[in-house]
Amino acid sequence: MNCKKDNSSNIKKADVIVKKDSTSRAYWKLAVVEEPIRSANGYVRAAIVNAARESKNTVLLRRAIQH
Repeated sequence: MNCKKDNSSNIKKADVIVKKDSTSRAYWKLAVVEEPIRSANGYVRAAIVNAARESKNTVLLRRAIQH
């Protein structure tokens, strides 16, 4: 994924992403991007994501973008 500031394939608010865990791929969770975080040069480097939990509560996490 190219995370340049002019590219339309950047992660945007309300995008659904896969939250990678140390478990089997079948058990990875989905999360929704709440706010992309850009670096000083305009690239998206991280995001605040809303991840659901088994107890139906949500938690906001700050995650780095994995390329």
